[in-house]
Amino acid sequence: AFNALERLPQLRRTLFPDASHALGRTAMTVISQAEQPAWGEFVEHRRWTRGRVVFATLHLVGSDNGLATYPERTPAHDAEVARRTQAAVAWLGETFDSATAQSAGTVVLAWHGNPGFNTPSGARRGYEAVVDTLRTRALRFAGEVLVIHGDSHQQHVDHPLPGSGGVPIANVTRLETFGSPDIGWVRVVVDTVRGRVVSMEQRLIAQRALMF
Repeated sequence: AFNALERLPQLRRTLFPDASHALGRTAMTVISQAEQPAWGEFVEHRRWTRGRVVFATLHLVGSDNGLATYPERTPAHDAEVARRTQAAVAWLGETFDSATAQSAGTVVLAWHGNPGFNTPSGARRGYEAVVDTLRTRALRFAGEVLVIHGDSHQQHVDHPLPGSGGVPIANVTRLETFGSPDIGWVRVVVDTVRGRVVSMEQRLIAQRALMF
């Protein structure tokens, strides 16, 4: 019912009014990609560090990262996806650079869309550049990588990113969160001194009843 290109700036103004601080009772200091002149609109690309763990958010949404067809779609929508993906790839690389410089033990990445880790290369519409960059940087990173996303509504944890010969890259873990009809969340415990994820605990709030 709304023009996505109008809603996006409104969303940024509402939820990210201050590029250097996150919302909340205690305004946490963050680094934003918007501080770079070349990517000034991307206030939602954020990064912060706790001990030896580096956290970052990336704007990658479901429905083929915004490429899904709908009647009102125009070339301007395609251009928005292209630029946003370029920004996400750049932010992803900078996050690994920052983690390496800090000798971090773990990088935690959070976004929305399911990038199709298990989909054959070349068929990940909207996500190919991000997945390729993630694979390259994860293989070079000495620590662990935790990718958190939603979109597919099926909560699970696995090692989905294929490396050489199709063997999963061992230091990349994917945590997909709950979604309707199963409503819940996952508590992730992190040791910031060692820079390691200690545990992941499912917290299911409501589940659709099965009718026979």
